[in-house]
Amino acid sequence: MIFKMTLWILSLIIIVFLNIWDNNINNNINTNQEIVKQEIKNTPIIPEIKKENMINIKIWEKTFTAVLDNSKTALEFKNILPLTLNMQDFNSNEKMYDLDNSLPKSLYKPWIINSWDLMLWQSNTLVLFYETFSSEYSYSKIWKIDDITWLKEALWSWNITINFYN
Repeated sequence: MIFKMTLWILSLIIIVFLNIWDNNINNNINTNQEIVKQEIKNTPIIPEIKKENMINIKIWEKTFTAVLDNSKTALEFKNILPLTLNMQDFNSNEKMYDLDNSLPKSLYKPWIINSWDLMLWQSNTLVLFYETFSSEYSYSKIWKIDDITWLKEALWSWNITINFYN
C-alpha cells in the first residue's frame, strides 16, 4: 500500500513538473516569436539597387561596380561619363584628379573615409580613396564600390589611368 501511494505521489509530481516545463517551453517559444517579429519590424528595408544607380570603373584589366549616392553631385558625375582620367597619387591614401568643370556640391564631413569612397573635394577635385582613415575635411559623396577585394592592389601605381563608364 505504501509503495502504491509513493508511486502515485511520484507520478503526480512528474505530471505537474512536465506540465510546468511544457508551459515554460511554450512561453519561451511565444516570447522568441515576438522578439523575431519585433526585429523584423525594426529592420530597415534595403532598397533594390537599380542598374541606373550603378557605374563601372576599370583599373588596369579589373572592372569594379559602384553604387551612386543619391545626390546632385553623383547625378552630375554620371552625366559626364564616360571619363578616362589619369589620376595622381596624393597622401599615399587617395588618387585625385582636377576636373575641367565644377560639379554641384553636397558637402558633409564623413569623419571616417573608407577605402572604397569616391568623393568630390571643393567643386572640381575628384578623389578615389584606397585607405580608410579619419578626416575633418568636407566632401561631396559620389559613390561606393560594392566589392573592394582587389581595389588596393589595382591602385598600386603612383599615377594610374582609370575609366569610369555606365
